[in-house]
Amino acid sequence: MKKTVKSSILLLLVSILLCHFLSAQNLFPLDSTHADCENAISIPTIEWGPTTAPLGAGKKMEISGDFRSLTAFHKEHNTVWYRFRAEKNCDLSFDIIPQNPLDDYDFILYKVDVPNICEAIANKTVKPIRACISRNDKSIGSKTGLQDGKEKKFVHSGPGESYLASIRVKAGEEYLLVLDNVYQNGEGHSIHFHYSNCRQDVNIPVQMKSPLASLEILVIDKETSLPLAANLSVEEIESKQLKKRDSLSLWSIPSPKGEKYRISVIAKGYLFQEKEIKIKSDNEKIIFEMEKIAEGKSVSFNNILFHGNQAIFLEESYKELEFLLRMMLDNPTLEIEIQGHVNCPLYSCKNEQADWNQRLSDSRAKAVFSFLLDNGIAEKRMRWKGYSSDKMIYPYAETEEEMK
Repeated sequence: MKKTVKSSILLLLVSILLCHFLSAQNLFPLDSTHADCENAISIPTIEWGPTTAPLGAGKKMEISGDFRSLTAFHKEHNTVWYRFRAEKNCDLSFDIIPQNPLDDYDFILYKVDVPNICEAIANKTVKPIRACISRNDKSIGSKTGLQDGKEKKFVHSGPGESYLASIRVKAGEEYLLVLDNVYQNGEGHSIHFHYSNCRQDVNIPVQMKSPLASLEILVIDKETSLPLAANLSVEEIESKQLKKRDSLSLWSIPSPKGEKYRISVIAKGYLFQEKEIKIKSDNEKIIFEMEKIAEGKSVSFNNILFHGNQAIFLEESYKELEFLLRMMLDNPTLEIEIQGHVNCPLYSCKNEQADWNQRLSDSRAKAVFSFLLDNGIAEKRMRWKGYSSDKMIYPYAETEEEMK
């Protein structure tokens, strides 16, 4: 099912922003949602960044304490949460490297060894294993982190050491790292991890030998390559379980290898996009380059499907129809032509079927039109047209799935 989308008055304003943020094109985008523990970004324990600047304290003030606390920020200023798994049985250290040495990054490290860890942190029922809240040392570029040979595990605010003792880790163990830049209008950072004094451990539990991989979803504007806040839906294809997040440009999801997902992205003023992916590596990444709505553009909703030879939606189509409805509601001046199609493989299509195919494609286009009309979209914003089998997605369809 394919829709041709047109708009005569939308989106002549976006170009104003084009030159203003070009410096961020090669930086990994952070946004305010990453300032909350529940939206921690899954990262590899090798190198991460550079990033854009953390933005604010998020929706929850999860960490706060007095000025002399060894284990808590006085309050969150500009925070970002990271989640990572140890990959080896070693001593683990890391460097947190500010892009701008004038920035003052503090950090707190937690081991994930209790259920509902984010809630436990907010309720102060779990303690960190490392916390460095000392003043930045400009003589070393304001770097901070963990380092072999250091002894201290905690440093309070004010003058003090920038590096704390490294930690002994086992492969598969999970940790949460929260960074806080004290200063407003700061810049981003990089994190470099290091393993040392490694050993083989024959007593590692079986489940630790195959830690979760991560799926990283990044949404950007196709023209500018800048991060774009969007509404994301991730469906596990086999189980049909659905996860949703709104107003995100970046979403990291822990996932077992081999899992298949269908990812749908909607952003106001942009064409809908959907992709499927199978998790093959430890750190799978997928980028959505969102295209602005403009007259003459077209977008395919490949999972609006019908029962064979009928204009009756398959049950699985309604999720996709909701995406189309959402796009229409988010863009109230948008007008569309709904194009209906049937699949009649070239090796089997006969001339006498032409009239039937035309009627079926008309009926399918009208079915989508009726769904939108029934859900409040004005008739004047839509027209429908059947294209018979003239524009088949699978002209040589072989499977039942392709015939839909």
